[in-house]
Amino acid sequence: MSWETVVYTTSASFASFMAREIYYYVKNRAIKKRRLERIKEANKELSKLDLCPTFVSLAPGRYVTEDSLDSLRNLVIKVEKKKHLHKRVEQIIEKYSDLWKNNGFYEATEIVGVTEIRHPRIGEYETEALHLVTSPFRYFAFLATNANVKLRNDLDEKDKAWLLEQTKDYNPSEPIPTFVNPLSVSVLLLCENRRKFVLTRRSKKTVYRGGLIAPSASETVSMLDKKKNNDEIDLVNTVKRALNEELGIQAEHLEDVHFTDLLFDKEAFDYKFTCVVETNLTAEGIKALYSNITRDRFETIDIIFKEFPCEISRNEIMTNWVPEAIATYVKAVIDIYSFNKLKNLVKE
Repeated sequence: MSWETVVYTTSASFASFMAREIYYYVKNRAIKKRRLERIKEANKELSKLDLCPTFVSLAPGRYVTEDSLDSLRNLVIKVEKKKHLHKRVEQIIEKYSDLWKNNGFYEATEIVGVTEIRHPRIGEYETEALHLVTSPFRYFAFLATNANVKLRNDLDEKDKAWLLEQTKDYNPSEPIPTFVNPLSVSVLLLCENRRKFVLTRRSKKTVYRGGLIAPSASETVSMLDKKKNNDEIDLVNTVKRALNEELGIQAEHLEDVHFTDLLFDKEAFDYKFTCVVETNLTAEGIKALYSNITRDRFETIDIIFKEFPCEISRNEIMTNWVPEAIATYVKAVIDIYSFNKLKNLVKE
């Protein structure tokens, strides 16, 4: 074979390879674009169902690749230097810290609060990416700035009034400067090839609004979830930690993790990622792991399995489910199926 033939054959093979790569790249981008448009349209329709009145959707989409639990895409959570607390917040902490300690709260680990939300742009177009700038905070700083004052029995009227004053004319896309604005995850665990999902039943001692039925797991992002080699938070670490602490599930039991939305809670003034996790465990396997963990008697007291997706009674879930359980389930159905599927599942 002449060298001209070799060069020609190699060039043709390379050109064919590049053509295929470009084709699949363009095709995948088009699929993602259509999917994102469908999810955004679903969120508009979702408001009409009035199932999640306490939450504002800020970034619907899928923020983790499906082939690797360690390959976050389009989502960066960067920890910057520690933000100084407002003087009034420091005063509230000093005033109530003994009471909070007596109520079982502690400050073993610094939590992460959102200080800025960025949607990177290319030219005049906003990209699908989401960047959060965060700062570490004491847990008591979160308690001092939780503005859900209707259910706060630990603060006096003057302190409640100050918190409410800070929330005037708030914008969900702009974290309140004097608040911690904590970041958390709310997880829906699917098992048996997406045929079932897990809910937890909470102790009455921890419920501050809604009912007793909670998501599979939930957890506030903390400095424990920071990546080893840089100043970024690995949100998948938060999910793994939540599932391990609340259900006894290990990382090797997980097959897929993806985040469906970033929500702003209009009552607690915090930010929450809704998340869907698939496991290789059966329902019986999950029960076995759960039965062997040492549970906090103030938190989960039982687990519940339901068919996925299942019909939901509006009255039942609005009465018995905590708001984040509703939001996490709703987002999962929209993400995996469609808004129309969800609409047909909701019964009056």
